[in-house]
Amino acid sequence: MMPEHVKSISAPTEREIGESLKEFQTFNRIITAFSSTSNLEDIFGIILSSLISAQGFNFSRSILFTFDAKFDTFNGSLALGSSSHEEAVIFNEEMEKEEVALQTIIMNHKDDMPLQPDLEMSCLPGLQAASLWISTVQKFGLQNPITDAVRRISCSANSKRQEEHFLHEVSESNVPMIHNRTDSRIRIPAGLAKILDNVFITIPVRGKAQRYAVVVVDRKFSPLPITQEDPYYLQWFANQASLAVENAVLYNNLQSAYNDLKEIDILKSNFLSTISHELRTPLTTIYGFLEILLDGKVGPIPEEQRTLLLRASKNSAHLINMVKDLIDVAELQAYGVTNVKIEPVAPLPLVLSAINRVRKRKYYKPVHISPIIEGDIPRILAEENSLERIIYHILDNAVKFSPNEGEVSIRFSEENEELHISIIDEGIGIKPEHLSRIFDSFYQADAKLSRAFDGMGLGLSITRLLLSATGGKIHAESTPGKGSTFTILYPIAK
Repeated sequence: MMPEHVKSISAPTEREIGESLKEFQTFNRIITAFSSTSNLEDIFGIILSSLISAQGFNFSRSILFTFDAKFDTFNGSLALGSSSHEEAVIFNEEMEKEEVALQTIIMNHKDDMPLQPDLEMSCLPGLQAASLWISTVQKFGLQNPITDAVRRISCSANSKRQEEHFLHEVSESNVPMIHNRTDSRIRIPAGLAKILDNVFITIPVRGKAQRYAVVVVDRKFSPLPITQEDPYYLQWFANQASLAVENAVLYNNLQSAYNDLKEIDILKSNFLSTISHELRTPLTTIYGFLEILLDGKVGPIPEEQRTLLLRASKNSAHLINMVKDLIDVAELQAYGVTNVKIEPVAPLPLVLSAINRVRKRKYYKPVHISPIIEGDIPRILAEENSLERIIYHILDNAVKFSPNEGEVSIRFSEENEELHISIIDEGIGIKPEHLSRIFDSFYQADAKLSRAFDGMGLGLSITRLLLSATGGKIHAESTPGKGSTFTILYPIAK
């Protein structure tokens, strides 16, 4: 026999199991609905619709007040439900048609949950519920007598009228609360009092440090009463709604910041392109006149003056090259590579051409550039002009960071039906923490004003953009103090 102090625990009845299952279905449906969208207006629609839906919490009306942080004001936004018994009958009939359609979908997808076939709620019906609830607001909520009345209500925390503080007070409470209009201590806005039943519930929707909205619900045209259990379930609902709204606000803020950054980037590219074109013309003129003077075409030049003119010519050429890089990166970022024609290309002549260009640009720096050829070099699928520019920029970078009398070698190898063109230098190398950013525009591992190497950090950025547009890849390896290896990969033409 069981001891007297031990109470027996009876098994749940079939009715209790059914009610628990229905509650679980409702919660699952609402969670799925909230997770279906990051649009703030859609989430507000799901909040309002799920509160009055038979597949949700089954209230008669739901009213949304959104918070304006700038003016510390709650403004009437949307409402779902009816303003009279006659309207309620029509509204409920329309809603019932929608609910029947949803229930049919739920029943048709019972087999989608093989582990729990009796659970009449899978993800797909949950998403269908979200769609239904959003469309319900669009169909019944945007234009109706209650919404029109609610939109005229505005409650400011700075108002001297006590009733306008009501929504702020319930928002600060942070919990759903039952209110009774017969209680003389409750003072609510007159416009809201004309709409609501005597007994109603307020549901605050807020984040950790910010208020978003207050939702008000009642059961004015429903045989179901408001009970003390309702706030218990609505607390869970308020938590889910607050989380969904907060995530949507964060997403929208990030999206807005991303769009702003894109616009700033476009403005930056346009500025660079404009200023670079304006600089190139006078610089080219200055360089041209200096070359005429150095060639002696306007008379002999004393050796002291020739030295100064050579320095001016060298620096003019350096400025022209930097301006050209600016124009290249601005145009590539804005428009990409235009008229790209991928075809079989012989890489060796382009490598030799790039070597000559680098030698002319770096004529003052004695660095040996040696292509190492060990057999036939296959043609690759690339764009001829872009490939030469890619090799030129990597070689130019290798020479820049190599010591005087240093060696830069170019090797060719085949692997996985790709040709690898490796440019190897004996320069200063790149620290591991900088290696992932060297292809960013204007990035310099040594950002000090007094750095030892000139340039704006555009060569590798141009390389990345050209490779991306022409189907190539690049791999960089480096050891600080010993040098770097940049390997270009293109598919071999069959």
